[in-house]
Amino acid sequence: MRIILTIAFAAFLFMPSSDKALAEPYWVEEMKAVHSIFSGTPGNIARFGDSITYSSASFKPLRYDFTNRTPEDAFAQEWLQSYITPVSWTWQDDAVAESNGNYSSKTAAWPLQTDQNPPMTNIQHWLQKLKPELAVVMWGTNDLSSYDVTTYTNNMRQTLQAIKDNGTIPLLSTIPPRRNYESKSALFAQAMRDLSAELLIPLIDFNQEILTRQPGTAWDGTLISNDGVHPSYNKSTSMDFSESTLNSNGYVLRNYLSLHGLFEIYNEILNPRLPGDFNGDEIVDDSDLPYWQAGYGLDASGDADNDNDTDGKDFLIWQRNVQSGPSTALTAIPEPSTAIVGIIYAIGILARRSFRERRTTTFISKQITRFSCVDFLSD
Repeated sequence: MRIILTIAFAAFLFMPSSDKALAEPYWVEEMKAVHSIFSGTPGNIARFGDSITYSSASFKPLRYDFTNRTPEDAFAQEWLQSYITPVSWTWQDDAVAESNGNYSSKTAAWPLQTDQNPPMTNIQHWLQKLKPELAVVMWGTNDLSSYDVTTYTNNMRQTLQAIKDNGTIPLLSTIPPRRNYESKSALFAQAMRDLSAELLIPLIDFNQEILTRQPGTAWDGTLISNDGVHPSYNKSTSMDFSESTLNSNGYVLRNYLSLHGLFEIYNEILNPRLPGDFNGDEIVDDSDLPYWQAGYGLDASGDADNDNDTDGKDFLIWQRNVQSGPSTALTAIPEPSTAIVGIIYAIGILARRSFRERRTTTFISKQITRFSCVDFLSD
């Protein structure tokens, strides 16, 4: 079951700084090296995959503002809409999708074939044509009926390595569970977790997020459509980021994870934030504090120390780095003390009352783990 651990402030306020600093995500240094050889077009974002990616319900809706967004959601969407090149939005259009690396009935063998521009492999052709800075990658649903996990993994390894060699940062996704292939889809998902660790690339665990939100077989008919294969889609909620929609509309959930996964790569690799710059405006100031308040005890919108939560440690980092001076209510607090415990606690309680219930999703794995997209799991 999914649980959130509450940390007692008194236990960590006076920890040595070396204990407070956690390692950055395992993929960051490798992806910095990949991006250092990038020579394509900044802001070009490719989507490689099968019909789940090719669908107009996938990714393209992010071009327009969703309802029921948290401040973190809104900022991520504003970034994407301003950063992505306009032509990238068209790469799933019917007339060009297949030549851009996303189409129905395709398997992980497709990018290694040479049918589009021989003797180049298809993935080499797409990379040369699109010149993407980032690429969201997911094949595997169709492989379930055609290939074993070893063949699937080897095909994905070659494709992902080709993407890295191009200087493009891949954002890998596990496949969703599939009816009548429950065990095999779980094996495929685990294979991608392992491959993410092997190649040091970022991963969004779509499979585990679905199973966390709809345990057992509850995903079948909720987050997976009645065909048992594709993510579900409901037009009436297709532009909504509410928690109820994320629990029932599979394409919205994938778009949500892709959005925040790309934004996390941007913040870690393309434009790393200063610790405490929660809104990403490259200044640590009073305008960042509402993000910490909104995320306190609930999500990572005020995370300054890369531990994937928002807590008192993050507040102290913000206070230390703030450029325009701490907010009025906090000007009398020069150093961490017992008093700050009460203030942080009070702000957090007010934040809990002031903001709606927030998601606890981890968008990209922060460390090499079997479960990449949940906070904590217990038996």
